[in-house]
Amino acid sequence: MTEFEGQLSGALRTAVADAQPPPAVMAAVRRRYRRRNIWLAAVSAVTIALLASAIPIASALRGGGQTANGRSSAAPLFPGGGRLLLDIHGVLEWFYPDGRRVRIASGFAGAALRSGKLLAWKRGNPPGASRFLPRGCSDPSCTAIHDLSYYTMNLDGSDARLILPAKSPVGNIAFQYEGAQLSPDGSTLAYISQELRNGTGSVFLTRSELWSLDLATARRTDLGPYAAYAPFVWKDNTTILADSANGKSIRLINARDGSATTYLTIADRGLIGAYRQARPGSGPLSSVSLAGWNTGTSNLALSLTGRTRNGAPMGLPVEIPLDQAQVVAFAPGTSPWISLSTTWGPHGLFVLDSRLNKTCGLTRQIMYAGEAVSGRLSRVRTIQETWNAAAVNHQGTVIALAESAFIDFVPVPSPACDAAGKCLRFGEKQFFEPAFAGGVKLLAWDPG
Repeated sequence: MTEFEGQLSGALRTAVADAQPPPAVMAAVRRRYRRRNIWLAAVSAVTIALLASAIPIASALRGGGQTANGRSSAAPLFPGGGRLLLDIHGVLEWFYPDGRRVRIASGFAGAALRSGKLLAWKRGNPPGASRFLPRGCSDPSCTAIHDLSYYTMNLDGSDARLILPAKSPVGNIAFQYEGAQLSPDGSTLAYISQELRNGTGSVFLTRSELWSLDLATARRTDLGPYAAYAPFVWKDNTTILADSANGKSIRLINARDGSATTYLTIADRGLIGAYRQARPGSGPLSSVSLAGWNTGTSNLALSLTGRTRNGAPMGLPVEIPLDQAQVVAFAPGTSPWISLSTTWGPHGLFVLDSRLNKTCGLTRQIMYAGEAVSGRLSRVRTIQETWNAAAVNHQGTVIALAESAFIDFVPVPSPACDAAGKCLRFGEKQFFEPAFAGGVKLLAWDPG
């Protein structure tokens, strides 16, 4: 037994939370909001047309933090303080509790907050990219490659710098950059570089590698082949945790020279024991994948899947947050959840988003909150049945969820909120903005 295996086995604590159907009260609430949403959708088209005539079109890069509206309210529009980073149809904005929306920049497809900086990305449209079209597609906007360019900027949108421009195709080979992330101190960019070949009526992936870019020296380092679309996270300012190509282990990669070691595998006894207790009757583990790393608390979240006794895939993932003291497995319910994802908050708090495909392609979501010390999950009572993103405020007391033109705010339940030293008691709050129609993206919750 390795030292790591011993730590995992000795520290094992497992909690299994059962996903129960929502009570009748919550069903009534959902019906009420569903009727309200239908009415609001009916008037939103007119409202959007009026707004479009009043708001000027922003430039591709707008620095300095310009005000998107002048509304201010004595009573806060949402609890939790701080400010939300939103992407509203390609426009990055800060949204404050008093109702102010301050525009940062426009023309971007997304952004991430790291160490007092923003990493933002947008379509680069390099020459020749329009040649790489899927079969039956004649519109350049539906190119099969994600020709993204990456920028850094201050939190108010100023000092925007292009650090990784999209690369033009060479012959019948195109290039795309995926999943770029800044190191915790913001000094280095890690990203996946992929090569795609233009075949007869189709585009297919031929090569995928992980790279690092030192932003001070512009030095690039090839960190080796990488599984397409597999997740990776920065562990600290010089090392990266990444999935292995076969899904059997997690690797630790040096971002300066590309050297790699095995961090853990599905053979680790602590992981095996945690999975079996969370999923009684399961067979051996079949895969392990990263679900996130919390730099502030050094907590790692993993997603594990196993097989039945006869070797068939279980289809029942388990989320396992690890810290230096213990291993805790969370397996919400016995339903065949297709995916679990983790969003970290302060004090080791996390929210667990469980998704299940229903008939006709519909998705059911249930959210839980927990923290590894207690080893318990608590059901989060959400207003809507689906959402596209979640964030936790800096105090660890409020969760925000975004979907369509709505942003919902719900309290973190006990015992997860106990780590913050206080638990808020308020009814779920829902904010609606017609200008968000079509899908507001919630990117981050900053203390402000």
